[in-house]
Amino acid sequence: MSCPPRSRSVRVLLAADDDAARELVRGALAQAGIEVDLADSEPADPALAAPIREPFAAFLAHASGAALARQIEFEQTLIGIVTHDLRNPLQAMIMGAQAALMRADVHPALAKTLARIAASGDRAARMISDLVDFSRARSSGGLSLARRDMDMHEAVRRAVDDIAEEAPERTVVVETTDAGRGHWDPDRLAQAVATLVANALAYGAAGTPVTVRTIGQAERVLLEIHNLGPAIPPELLPTLFEPFRRPKESASRRRSLGIGLYLAREIALAHGGDIEVDSQPDIGTTFRIRLPR
Repeated sequence: MSCPPRSRSVRVLLAADDDAARELVRGALAQAGIEVDLADSEPADPALAAPIREPFAAFLAHASGAALARQIEFEQTLIGIVTHDLRNPLQAMIMGAQAALMRADVHPALAKTLARIAASGDRAARMISDLVDFSRARSSGGLSLARRDMDMHEAVRRAVDDIAEEAPERTVVVETTDAGRGHWDPDRLAQAVATLVANALAYGAAGTPVTVRTIGQAERVLLEIHNLGPAIPPELLPTLFEPFRRPKESASRRRSLGIGLYLAREIALAHGGDIEVDSQPDIGTTFRIRLPR
């Protein structure tokens, strides 16, 4: 007696009629070798779906959490390998270029090339440092700080001076108001300021200044970075501070990993503060960080 071939057809009752549920079910069935088209399926009968709606929601939450955990583990492994293998040769390259520049007999044309090598190495080193920070923030739930008593006004001026050297054709105006002393991590704040000012220089309208303000308030200090130019598209604002959410057109303006704004947010949060952005046509874009003293 012969048995009929095993059917590969399955009827799926969706307890949650939304795109996320459809894709999750489709992916799970595909892993089992079952192809299913959910595009034209009708919503489940409420009476039939009610008993399984809660278990299905728990399944979705568990599956999403497991997928995120796998993604984070992969990111940490990849970043660890890349940063470990790149740091030593990169540092050797930077030190070699800097040592050659100190020679009295170096030819001017060679000196120019060596300076570009050293500057490119420094940029690559900062990108590696950002990757390490990203990995730590994702794995431990935040960035570590080395707080000390400091003056926000002075720290911001130094950070702006450093980043402005990379765009001498642009104007960056620094304005300070009232007392700026507080208990923060100066290196982390310089990192956030550098990211936001570089972002303003990259996306601000050519020929217009970038304005950086530090405003002392009773219990906190407010940091603002403003640039004129096109507004950020509204659809990008909800995920602007998420990692790897760089706009497509940014690749031609500025080379980056797409994690700078994410790290700026993590720095603000680690200090017990927050960050927001306001972007409107004809007014420009302002990133605003509030830091308790």
